[in-house]
Parts: sequence; structure tokens; C-alpha cells
Amino acid sequence: MRNLDGKWILSPRDLIAELECNHRLSLDWSSSTGLMEKPGEENSKDMQLLIDRGRAHEQRLVDKYREQGTFTSLGEPSFAIDSIKKALEQTQQAIQDGVEVIHQATLFTGDFLGFADFLVLTKDENNNPLKDDQGRFIYEPVDAKSAKVAKRAAVLQVASYALAMTKLGMAMPPKVHLWLAGDNEWSAATSDLIDLAEEFENRARTRIQNFTTLPTPIWGARKEACTRCRWQEHCDTGRTKDRDLSLVYGVRTNTRKALIDNGFATIDTLATAEESDYEKVKGEISKDTFNKLRKQAALQIKGEQQQKLLFELKDPSLLAVIPASSEGDIFFDMEGDPYTGSDGLEYMFGYLYKNNNQLEFKTFEAATKSKEKQAFTDFIKFVLERRKQYPDMHVYHYAAYESATILRLAQRYGIYEKEVDTLKREGVLVDLLNVVRSTLRFSSDSLSIKSIEEAFYPNHRQDEVATAMESVYAFNMATLDLANGNHKAFEEKMQEIRKYNEVDCRSLEALDKWLRDRAHENGIDLKPVLAKEIQEEDERTPEEIQLQAFFNDDPTKRDEKQSGAAFLAASISYHKREDKPTWWNIFDKATKDLDELEGFDDVLLPEKVTTTKWDITGRQKKPHRLTAYESTFNGDLRLIFDVGDKPHLLYENFSKV
Repeated sequence: MRNLDGKWILSPRDLIAELECNHRLSLDWSSSTGLMEKPGEENSKDMQLLIDRGRAHEQRLVDKYREQGTFTSLGEPSFAIDSIKKALEQTQQAIQDGVEVIHQATLFTGDFLGFADFLVLTKDENNNPLKDDQGRFIYEPVDAKSAKVAKRAAVLQVASYALAMTKLGMAMPPKVHLWLAGDNEWSAATSDLIDLAEEFENRARTRIQNFTTLPTPIWGARKEACTRCRWQEHCDTGRTKDRDLSLVYGVRTNTRKALIDNGFATIDTLATAEESDYEKVKGEISKDTFNKLRKQAALQIKGEQQQKLLFELKDPSLLAVIPASSEGDIFFDMEGDPYTGSDGLEYMFGYLYKNNNQLEFKTFEAATKSKEKQAFTDFIKFVLERRKQYPDMHVYHYAAYESATILRLAQRYGIYEKEVDTLKREGVLVDLLNVVRSTLRFSSDSLSIKSIEEAFYPNHRQDEVATAMESVYAFNMATLDLANGNHKAFEEKMQEIRKYNEVDCRSLEALDKWLRDRAHENGIDLKPVLAKEIQEEDERTPEEIQLQAFFNDDPTKRDEKQSGAAFLAASISYHKREDKPTWWNIFDKATKDLDELEGFDDVLLPEKVTTTKWDITGRQKKPHRLTAYESTFNGDLRLIFDVGDKPHLLYENFSKV
């Protein structure tokens, strides 16, 4: 937002602030009025990488559409009223002339200013320009995003352009579009989103008109959107200084609010709470949740006082879920670049394993997209061969990324799908984060492996590449060296990434050993888990069975005819295979805690559920009831669910439903 000649001019960023975190809107207003300083621009390597990727993506589109027809690039004006009005006139003239693609179009309504990456002329099936009933050329707004998927903020942004176009007397755009990484396109009907854009614009404008002083408190509660907010450091500092409850690991947004409303405003007050204090929040928070959070707060305070990482065992018996160790165990960590192509690139499959009684680290690597399939194939072949030798082996990883990614790669390339599904279903893939979360309490405000490894693998991260994002940045610099023919510089950077990945794998192995020591101390006997004998009904069609008998089970050993038969067999079960990722996703979420689920963009956590009585009304023959789910989600469900999506309900005791 900016104040131009005494009038507040909104931008798409203000609407997004109202969507993601309305406290951000008040901070932006405060800095615009001079009540507080603006935050410094982030200049980290990862931010610069995102900026460079975004600019390169937009430039590719500019080059592409410049060659395909009439094209004009107008450029953004300076923030002066005359300059803005002139840019708007240029945009309107280009529209009247029927220019096929207008780049950096200015949309200024007098109280809203946006710069659409592209306005694209719509055409019929004969490639003739379309006009509305008033004879106006019909354009559709397009925004270029280097992300792989359409995110809520981007959807709202491009919808705000469509709203501005209608306010300026332009033809109503039939659709709005996002041109995403990898030539992926996202589109939606303007009629589904324009009211949404208007709602958020009105909400933001009303709030700005009512601002008079700095917000109290000066910081906002922690939210998922914090990671991409320029005020993140400001709010982090404020929450820490004021001892906000969001410092407590595992506290949910609505739980935090309920605790504050009932007298537990800081981590310190919660840390000193007694079990009997539950009566103050009874009916709003479960007793288990209250006790879990007050114990977590108390441990964090104790860790602060002693200035070291502390831990407590919540329930030692749960350590029994860890399988007995095997000589064949693998400790697995992946490095991936989410910004390469339309679906990212997994450029390093790192693993630690025993070889001649010595732990050995190796990798399968993919410097380019064309080599990703081979790296994935090599790793899965290694796992399958090792499992033949050691039936009691497991693949250990930390958090869901590795498990979810190999499932995704199996489906993407149509290779080892059944084998990977079996590894998942038979429990060969073991997520140690789930073990840590269920059995332990640490004095840190995070359970990332880097946050807790002081307990089991301290002082091992002194290398240049020390975070996942630094790994991505180093990989991008390495591939640039490779493209320029500098193979020596490429290999040097890849070696730095390998060193980082090896530390992650060795930290994982150290955690595994440390957990087993805790189990031994508490008399927990860990049982070996062999390959499960799962009796399943053969769901293949006769055609599939006949085709599969023709080709080799090992995809790397098929000739041309066998590969054709394999593709034909796969096409028969296409829909069943396409459904698998959905169910994998559902079952993975079913194992997560509520505080984890709150961080997902595609999950809503109801805070109040009401139901009517079972009843038969009208012509209905069967009893029915209505169930209402209420949440404080600050937005519209159209930003969560696409038209036609079928939400799935996950109950807390899902295993009993």
C-alpha cells in the first residue's frame, strides 16, 4: 500500500496480507505512515535464487510470446500519479488495438494498483480475436510464477487483476491464469473468484481506514505464512521478547488463543501451571493437550535456564515400535531442488550402510532431469537387493520427505511402483521423526533433526553447506558451472553437497543408536521385523495377467516389445494407480499430530463441530443429520478446494472408524 495525494492505494500484496495474516497489513500500514521502520530486504542466497528463478521464468515466457504474435512490453511506471495514469493509458490503448499479448500491464482504478505480468487476447477455434457484446476485445490476466503449483496467494493476486479490469470498464475476462514452472498452466473461471477478490479488497480497505496507531502487540502470532513474510524476523523477535505461547513446541493456533483467554498468556505462566489448573480451560482444550503443553513449556524453560538441550521420555514403552537393528539397515537422506522444471529434481540419494563391518556413505546422483530416473532406479535396486540378503533390514529416514518422494518418483516414471508400494506397506521405511515425536520431549521449540542433534551428534556442522536451502543453492551454482563447461568447479560444489548429505545420514544413524540406548536403559526389548507375508487378493484383470507374463519384472532388462506390453498393462490399471497417491497422502496425514496437520495448505482443522439429530423429513426414506464444521481459517474454501474436489474427513480415532 502507498499513500498517493492523501489517498491509500492498495496493491495485490495488501489483499494477500489480509488473506494470510491480517497483522501483516497493520505492520505494512505502520511502516507506510512512518510509525515504524520498514524491515530490511532479505538478501539471503535462497531468496536471491527464488528471485532469479522467477525472473528467468518470466523472461522465457516473454521470449516465447514475443515470437508468436503481436506483443508489447510496457514496463512498470514510477510511483507518481502522472506516470501511473500514463502507463494505464498505454495499457488501454494496447487493448483497443487488439495486441495479442501485453506484458507488464498497468491496472489503476484510483484506489487499487496492480501490474499484471501478461494480458492475453482471447481467440476462438479459428484463431480470431473475441469481442464482447459491446465490441470490446476480451483479455485474460496471467501471472507468471516459478512455483510448481497454484498457491492461494497467487490465485488471489490474479483474481484481483480481473476485478480491476472490470472496474476499469474492460471486458469481463472469462478466465484467470497462472503460468507455472515447467510450462504448467493453472486456470479458473473468473466468475468463481472475482467476488472473492472483491471481498478481500473491501476487508483490507476497511481495516486500513480504521488504523490509527501501532498494533498491540507489535508482533503477530506465528502462522504458516511467516516463512515468506518480510516481517518474520520482527515478529520472531517480538514473540521471544514477550514470551508468547507460540514459543511452546506443539501449540496450535486455536489452543494458544484458548490458553491466553484463560490466563496463560506466556510460556512462563504455562510452565508453572499445575494439573489442577485444567479446570480453567476445561471444555476448550482436552486434558491430555493441556498437560502435554504445560510439561513442554516447563522443559523449555528449564533448558533455557541450564543453557543446554534437555530431553524427557514421555512413554518409554513406545520405543518398542523401533525394529531390532539389522546388519542390512540403511540410513537414507535425499537432496532435492523444488524449483527445477515442473516437478522439481531429486539430485542426490544419499545413504549410509554397513560394508565389511564399516559404515560407508554413498550416493546416486542426478545432475540433470534426464538422469533422475536412473538415480532413483539404482537406489531402489540397491534396497531390493539388500533386502534379499537381509530380510530384517529397514530404511531409516527423518520426516516424510524421503518416503513421499520415492512413492512419487515410482509413479512418475512408472517403474518399481509395486515394489515401492510394498516397501511402504510392509513398514520397511521407518520415519524416526514419528518415533521421536511419540516418545520424547525436548527443550527445543522444534523437532527438526538439526534442532535436537546436540543430544546425540553434536558439533558436526561446520561446512560451507549447512542447510537444505544452501544445498539447493550450491546445486544450482554447480549446474551453472557444468553448463559453462567448468567440470572442476562443478565437482567441487557437488562434493560440498555430499559432505552435507553425509552429515545428515550420520546424524540419522547416531539418532537411531541413541534411541536404541534409551530403549535398553528402560528394559525395552526391540524385536526383529522380517518381511511381512501379506495375503492379498489378486486384483489384476485377465488382460493384465496375460500381458505381465510376457515381460521381464526388471524394467531395465526389457526389450522394445516387452516395454510396450508393460505400458499397455499399466494403462489397464491406470485409474487404480492414479488413486494411490491420494490414499498414500491420506494415510500419511492420519499418522500425524494435529500441530503438524495445521501446517498443511490442504487441511482444515475444525474448532467446533455441531450435529443435528437423526431425522426423516419430507420424502426421504432414510434418516439423516447435518454436521457443521467451524474453523477460524481466514479465507474462503475456494482457496483450499478446487471445484469438484471431495474433502476427506479424518477423525481423531481414525483407526476405530
